[in-house]
Amino acid sequence: MTVTESVSSISPMALTPLRGNPLVSVVITAYNYAEFIAAALDSVLQQSYRSIEIVVADDGSTDDTPEIVSRYAVRDPRVGLVRGQNVGQPANTNRGVAATSGEIICFLDADDEFRPGKISAVIEAFRRSPDCGLCVHRMQKVDEQGRPFGTPFPKFIDSGWLLERLLANGGRCSFPATSAISVRREVGSRVFPIQSDSPRVGDAYIHYPAAFLSNVCVIPGAYSAFRYHRRSMNGAFRSALDCLTTQLQECEEVFSTNREFVARELGEDIAAQMKLTDAQVVRDLARGYLLVSGEPEYRGLSLAGLVASLPNVKRKRLWKIILNLPRPIGRQLFLFHSGWTWGGSR
Repeated sequence: MTVTESVSSISPMALTPLRGNPLVSVVITAYNYAEFIAAALDSVLQQSYRSIEIVVADDGSTDDTPEIVSRYAVRDPRVGLVRGQNVGQPANTNRGVAATSGEIICFLDADDEFRPGKISAVIEAFRRSPDCGLCVHRMQKVDEQGRPFGTPFPKFIDSGWLLERLLANGGRCSFPATSAISVRREVGSRVFPIQSDSPRVGDAYIHYPAAFLSNVCVIPGAYSAFRYHRRSMNGAFRSALDCLTTQLQECEEVFSTNREFVARELGEDIAAQMKLTDAQVVRDLARGYLLVSGEPEYRGLSLAGLVASLPNVKRKRLWKIILNLPRPIGRQLFLFHSGWTWGGSR
Protein backbone atom coordinates (compact mmCIF):
# COMPACT_ATOMS: atom_id res chain seq x y z
CA MET A 1 0.00 0.00 0.00
CA THR A 2 1.36 3.42 -0.96
CA VAL A 3 1.47 6.38 1.43
CA THR A 4 -1.39 8.05 -0.47
CA GLU A 5 -3.46 4.89 -0.24
CA SER A 6 -2.72 4.55 3.46
CA VAL A 7 -4.01 8.10 4.11
CA SER A 8 -7.12 7.66 1.97
CA SER A 9 -7.95 4.43 3.79
CA ILE A 10 -8.26 6.21 7.16
CA SER A 11 -11.68 7.51 8.14
CA PRO A 12 -12.94 9.47 11.15
CA MET A 13 -13.72 7.28 14.14
CA ALA A 14 -17.34 6.23 14.60
CA LEU A 15 -19.21 7.84 17.52
CA THR A 16 -22.23 6.65 19.45
CA PRO A 17 -25.30 8.94 19.58
CA LEU A 18 -25.50 11.37 22.49
CA ARG A 19 -28.05 10.64 25.20
CA GLY A 20 -31.05 12.92 25.60
CA ASN A 21 -29.53 14.85 28.51
CA PRO A 22 -25.78 14.20 28.40
CA LEU A 23 -23.58 15.01 31.36
CA VAL A 24 -21.03 17.67 30.42
CA SER A 25 -17.72 17.77 32.27
CA VAL A 26 -15.87 21.08 32.47
CA VAL A 27 -12.18 20.79 33.31
CA ILE A 28 -10.72 24.01 34.70
CA THR A 29 -6.94 24.00 34.95
CA ALA A 30 -5.61 26.39 37.59
CA TYR A 31 -2.31 27.50 39.03
CA ASN A 32 -2.17 30.53 41.36
CA TYR A 33 -5.17 32.21 39.75
CA ALA A 34 -7.09 33.16 42.90
CA GLU A 35 -7.92 36.54 41.36
CA PHE A 36 -9.75 34.93 38.41
CA ILE A 37 -10.97 31.48 39.48
CA ALA A 38 -14.29 32.71 40.94
CA ALA A 39 -15.22 34.41 37.66
CA ALA A 40 -14.33 31.23 35.75
CA LEU A 41 -16.49 29.09 38.03
CA ASP A 42 -19.40 31.54 37.94
CA SER A 43 -19.30 31.57 34.13
CA VAL A 44 -19.89 27.80 34.13
CA LEU A 45 -22.36 27.59 37.00
CA GLN A 46 -24.51 30.30 35.38
CA GLN A 47 -24.90 28.35 32.14
CA SER A 48 -28.50 27.57 31.20
CA TYR A 49 -27.64 23.89 30.73
CA ARG A 50 -27.63 22.31 34.20
CA SER A 51 -26.42 18.72 33.72
CA ILE A 52 -22.78 19.52 34.34
CA GLU A 53 -19.88 18.64 36.57
CA ILE A 54 -16.92 20.95 37.12
CA VAL A 55 -13.49 19.56 37.95
CA VAL A 56 -10.91 22.14 38.96
CA ALA A 57 -7.44 20.66 38.53
CA ASP A 58 -5.17 22.65 40.81
CA ASP A 59 -1.51 22.43 39.86
CA GLY A 60 0.02 22.95 43.29
CA SER A 61 -1.18 26.53 43.79
CA THR A 62 0.41 28.45 46.67
CA ASP A 63 -2.23 31.19 46.75
CA ASP A 64 -5.91 31.00 47.76
CA THR A 65 -7.07 29.17 44.61
CA PRO A 66 -7.83 25.82 46.38
CA GLU A 67 -9.65 27.54 49.25
CA ILE A 68 -11.88 29.51 46.87
CA VAL A 69 -12.75 26.38 44.91
CA SER A 70 -13.46 24.46 48.11
CA ARG A 71 -15.98 27.10 49.18
CA TYR A 72 -17.76 26.71 45.82
CA ALA A 73 -17.74 22.91 46.25
CA VAL A 74 -19.49 23.21 49.63
CA ARG A 75 -22.26 25.31 48.07
CA ASP A 76 -22.68 23.30 44.85
CA PRO A 77 -22.01 19.53 44.64
CA ARG A 78 -21.35 19.85 40.91
CA VAL A 79 -17.98 21.46 41.72
CA GLY A 80 -15.01 19.25 42.54
CA LEU A 81 -11.34 19.90 43.26
CA VAL A 82 -8.37 17.65 42.48
CA ARG A 83 -4.96 18.77 43.69
CA GLY A 84 -1.38 17.68 43.26
CA GLN A 85 2.16 18.92 42.96
CA ASN A 86 3.08 21.39 40.25
CA VAL A 87 3.53 19.38 37.03
CA GLY A 88 2.66 21.87 34.27
CA GLN A 89 -0.43 22.31 32.15
CA PRO A 90 -0.47 19.07 30.08
CA ALA A 91 -0.05 16.75 33.08
CA ASN A 92 -2.42 18.86 35.18
CA THR A 93 -5.02 18.58 32.42
CA ASN A 94 -4.56 14.79 32.61
CA ARG A 95 -5.27 15.07 36.34
CA GLY A 96 -8.52 16.89 35.68
CA VAL A 97 -9.76 14.69 32.83
CA ALA A 98 -9.13 11.54 34.87
CA ALA A 99 -11.65 12.82 37.45
CA THR A 100 -14.47 13.39 34.92
CA SER A 101 -17.32 11.15 33.80
CA GLY A 102 -19.30 13.24 31.28
CA GLU A 103 -20.08 12.29 27.69
CA ILE A 104 -18.72 15.68 26.62
CA ILE A 105 -15.60 17.33 28.06
CA CYS A 106 -15.16 21.10 27.82
CA PHE A 107 -11.91 22.81 28.78
CA LEU A 108 -11.45 26.17 30.50
CA ASP A 109 -8.33 27.96 31.69
CA ALA A 110 -8.81 29.49 35.14
CA ASP A 111 -8.17 33.02 33.87
CA ASP A 112 -10.77 32.72 31.08
CA GLU A 113 -14.58 32.55 31.14
CA PHE A 114 -17.41 30.87 29.26
CA ARG A 115 -19.98 33.13 27.60
CA PRO A 116 -23.71 32.53 28.21
CA GLY A 117 -25.12 29.66 26.16
CA LYS A 118 -21.71 28.04 25.57
CA ILE A 119 -22.53 24.54 26.82
CA SER A 120 -25.94 24.43 25.11
CA ALA A 121 -24.29 25.51 21.85
CA VAL A 122 -21.68 22.75 22.16
CA ILE A 123 -24.32 20.08 22.74
CA GLU A 124 -26.39 21.33 19.81
CA ALA A 125 -23.30 21.31 17.56
CA PHE A 126 -22.51 17.71 18.48
CA ARG A 127 -26.13 16.71 17.87
CA ARG A 128 -26.21 18.51 14.53
CA SER A 129 -22.92 16.85 13.52
CA PRO A 130 -23.01 13.38 15.11
CA ASP A 131 -19.83 12.36 13.28
CA CYS A 132 -17.81 15.15 14.94
CA GLY A 133 -15.81 14.45 18.09
CA LEU A 134 -14.14 17.86 18.39
CA CYS A 135 -16.03 21.15 18.64
CA VAL A 136 -14.36 24.58 18.63
CA HIS A 137 -15.30 28.24 18.31
CA ARG A 138 -13.82 31.73 18.34
CA MET A 139 -12.85 33.62 21.49
CA GLN A 140 -13.37 37.22 22.56
CA LYS A 141 -10.35 39.06 23.95
CA VAL A 142 -10.96 40.80 27.28
CA ASP A 143 -8.69 42.87 29.51
CA GLU A 144 -7.79 42.20 33.13
CA GLN A 145 -11.14 43.56 34.30
CA GLY A 146 -13.06 41.46 31.78
CA ARG A 147 -13.80 44.29 29.34
CA PRO A 148 -13.91 43.11 25.70
CA PHE A 149 -11.63 44.60 23.08
CA GLY A 150 -10.65 43.80 19.51
CA THR A 151 -12.35 41.26 17.30
CA PRO A 152 -12.97 37.58 18.05
CA PHE A 153 -10.14 35.23 17.07
CA PRO A 154 -8.94 33.22 15.28
CA LYS A 155 -10.31 34.74 12.09
CA PHE A 156 -10.37 31.35 10.36
CA ILE A 157 -10.90 27.92 11.98
CA ASP A 158 -10.40 24.65 10.12
CA SER A 159 -13.26 22.17 10.15
CA GLY A 160 -14.25 18.80 8.72
CA TRP A 161 -11.96 15.79 8.24
CA LEU A 162 -8.49 17.33 8.40
CA LEU A 163 -6.06 14.41 8.18
CA GLU A 164 -4.39 15.47 4.93
CA ARG A 165 -4.18 19.12 6.01
CA LEU A 166 -2.65 18.13 9.34
CA LEU A 167 -0.03 15.98 7.66
CA ALA A 168 0.84 18.73 5.17
CA ASN A 169 1.25 21.32 7.94
CA GLY A 170 3.42 19.51 10.45
CA GLY A 171 0.46 18.20 12.44
CA ARG A 172 -1.16 21.61 12.94
CA CYS A 173 -4.33 23.40 11.85
CA SER A 174 -5.95 26.74 12.59
CA PHE A 175 -7.62 26.14 15.95
CA PRO A 176 -8.44 28.31 18.99
CA ALA A 177 -6.98 28.11 22.50
CA THR A 178 -7.92 25.79 25.38
CA SER A 179 -11.10 27.54 26.56
CA ALA A 180 -12.75 27.04 23.16
CA ILE A 181 -12.18 23.25 22.95
CA SER A 182 -14.79 20.55 23.62
CA VAL A 183 -14.47 16.83 22.84
CA ARG A 184 -16.70 13.78 22.94
CA ARG A 185 -15.48 11.36 25.59
CA GLU A 186 -14.87 8.65 22.99
CA VAL A 187 -12.28 10.91 21.40
CA GLY A 188 -10.92 12.14 24.72
CA SER A 189 -10.35 8.59 25.92
CA ARG A 190 -7.84 8.13 23.08
CA VAL A 191 -6.23 11.56 23.40
CA PHE A 192 -5.73 11.32 27.19
CA PRO A 193 -3.56 10.93 29.08
CA ILE A 194 -1.22 13.32 27.25
CA GLN A 195 2.19 11.66 27.00
CA SER A 196 4.36 14.72 27.48
CA ASP A 197 6.74 16.00 30.16
CA SER A 198 6.44 19.55 28.84
CA PRO A 199 5.09 22.11 31.34
CA ARG A 200 3.56 24.22 28.57
CA VAL A 201 1.06 24.50 25.71
CA GLY A 202 -1.84 22.41 26.96
CA ASP A 203 -4.22 23.07 24.05
CA ALA A 204 -1.88 21.76 21.35
CA TYR A 205 -1.95 18.32 23.00
CA ILE A 206 -5.77 18.24 22.84
CA HIS A 207 -7.19 19.65 19.62
CA TYR A 208 -4.47 18.55 17.17
CA PRO A 209 -4.52 14.87 18.25
CA ALA A 210 -8.33 14.90 18.40
CA ALA A 211 -8.48 16.17 14.81
CA PHE A 212 -6.35 13.22 13.67
CA LEU A 213 -9.15 10.96 14.93
CA SER A 214 -12.40 12.75 14.24
CA ASN A 215 -14.26 15.32 12.21
CA VAL A 216 -14.24 18.88 13.58
CA CYS A 217 -17.26 21.17 13.85
CA VAL A 218 -17.18 24.93 14.44
CA ILE A 219 -19.80 26.92 16.35
CA PRO A 220 -20.43 30.38 14.89
CA GLY A 221 -19.84 33.01 17.55
CA ALA A 222 -17.35 33.69 20.35
CA TYR A 223 -18.43 31.55 23.31
CA SER A 224 -15.38 32.10 25.53
CA ALA A 225 -13.54 35.14 26.86
CA PHE A 226 -9.74 35.03 26.57
CA ARG A 227 -8.24 37.25 29.26
CA TYR A 228 -5.14 39.32 28.59
CA HIS A 229 -3.31 40.23 31.79
CA ARG A 230 0.19 40.75 33.11
CA ARG A 231 0.95 37.09 33.76
CA SER A 232 -0.49 35.87 30.45
CA MET A 233 1.75 38.31 28.58
CA ASN A 234 4.96 37.79 30.53
CA GLY A 235 6.76 36.89 27.29
CA ALA A 236 6.58 40.54 26.27
CA PHE A 237 9.06 41.38 29.00
CA ARG A 238 11.74 39.01 27.73
CA SER A 239 14.14 39.61 24.91
CA ALA A 240 12.93 38.91 21.38
CA LEU A 241 15.52 36.16 20.93
CA ASP A 242 14.53 34.50 24.21
CA CYS A 243 10.85 34.56 23.20
CA LEU A 244 11.53 33.11 19.76
CA THR A 245 13.80 30.40 21.16
CA THR A 246 11.18 29.41 23.75
CA GLN A 247 8.40 29.30 21.17
CA LEU A 248 10.46 27.15 18.83
CA GLN A 249 11.24 24.81 21.71
CA GLU A 250 7.52 24.56 22.47
CA CYS A 251 6.81 23.75 18.81
CA GLU A 252 9.39 20.97 18.91
CA GLU A 253 7.89 19.53 22.11
CA VAL A 254 4.38 19.56 20.65
CA PHE A 255 5.55 18.04 17.37
CA SER A 256 7.44 15.22 19.06
CA THR A 257 4.57 14.29 21.38
CA ASN A 258 1.88 14.51 18.70
CA ARG A 259 3.96 12.57 16.18
CA GLU A 260 4.26 9.76 18.71
CA PHE A 261 0.49 9.93 19.23
CA VAL A 262 -0.14 9.62 15.48
CA ALA A 263 2.29 6.71 15.20
CA ARG A 264 0.53 4.94 18.06
CA GLU A 265 -3.03 5.62 16.86
CA LEU A 266 -2.71 5.63 13.05
CA GLY A 267 0.59 3.91 12.32
CA GLU A 268 4.20 4.85 11.73
CA ASP A 269 3.70 5.23 7.97
CA ILE A 270 1.22 8.05 8.63
CA ALA A 271 3.36 9.67 11.32
CA ALA A 272 6.38 9.60 9.00
CA GLN A 273 4.64 12.15 6.79
CA MET A 274 4.68 14.74 9.57
CA LYS A 275 7.64 17.12 9.38
CA LEU A 276 8.26 19.86 11.91
CA THR A 277 9.41 22.39 9.34
CA ASP A 278 6.24 21.93 7.27
CA ALA A 279 4.31 23.78 9.97
CA GLN A 280 3.76 27.40 8.94
CA VAL A 281 4.09 28.63 12.52
CA VAL A 282 7.52 26.98 12.75
CA ARG A 283 8.61 28.59 9.51
CA ASP A 284 7.43 31.99 10.71
CA LEU A 285 9.18 31.60 14.06
CA ALA A 286 12.33 30.30 12.38
CA ARG A 287 12.46 33.34 10.11
CA GLY A 288 12.24 35.65 13.12
CA TYR A 289 14.82 33.60 15.02
CA LEU A 290 17.29 33.74 12.14
CA LEU A 291 16.75 37.47 11.72
CA VAL A 292 17.37 38.26 15.37
CA SER A 293 20.08 35.72 16.13
CA GLY A 294 22.13 35.99 12.94
CA GLU A 295 22.36 32.18 12.78
CA PRO A 296 22.77 30.76 9.25
CA GLU A 297 19.94 28.20 9.53
CA TYR A 298 17.41 26.46 11.75
CA ARG A 299 16.88 22.72 11.18
CA GLY A 300 17.99 23.11 7.58
CA LEU A 301 15.83 26.19 6.95
CA SER A 302 17.88 29.15 5.74
CA LEU A 303 16.77 32.74 6.03
CA ALA A 304 17.15 33.25 2.29
CA GLY A 305 14.98 30.23 1.55
CA LEU A 306 12.33 31.27 4.06
CA VAL A 307 12.14 34.77 2.65
CA ALA A 308 12.09 33.52 -0.94
CA SER A 309 8.99 31.48 -0.10
CA LEU A 310 7.09 34.59 1.02
CA PRO A 311 4.64 36.44 -1.22
CA ASN A 312 6.23 39.55 -2.68
CA VAL A 313 4.24 41.94 -0.47
CA LYS A 314 5.45 40.18 2.68
CA ARG A 315 9.01 40.14 1.38
CA LYS A 316 8.93 43.90 0.90
CA ARG A 317 7.56 44.32 4.42
CA LEU A 318 10.40 42.19 5.77
CA TRP A 319 12.88 44.25 3.76
CA LYS A 320 11.69 47.37 5.58
CA ILE A 321 12.11 45.62 8.92
CA ILE A 322 15.68 44.60 8.05
CA LEU A 323 16.56 48.17 7.11
CA ASN A 324 15.60 49.22 10.65
CA LEU A 325 17.53 46.49 12.43
CA PRO A 326 20.74 47.41 14.28
CA ARG A 327 23.45 47.74 11.64
CA PRO A 328 25.54 44.65 12.59
CA ILE A 329 22.51 42.35 12.44
CA GLY A 330 20.80 43.90 9.45
CA ARG A 331 23.96 44.23 7.36
CA GLN A 332 25.10 40.70 8.13
CA LEU A 333 21.73 39.15 7.36
CA PHE A 334 21.00 41.17 4.27
CA LEU A 335 24.40 41.19 2.57
CA PHE A 336 25.77 37.79 3.48
CA HIS A 337 22.83 35.43 3.98
CA SER A 338 20.42 36.26 1.23
CA GLY A 339 21.36 38.53 -1.62
CA TRP A 340 17.71 39.56 -2.13
CA THR A 341 17.09 42.28 -4.69
CA TRP A 342 14.18 44.55 -5.49
CA GLY A 343 14.33 46.92 -8.43
CA GLY A 344 17.92 45.96 -9.19
CA SER A 345 19.44 47.37 -5.97
CA ARG A 346 20.50 45.79 -2.72
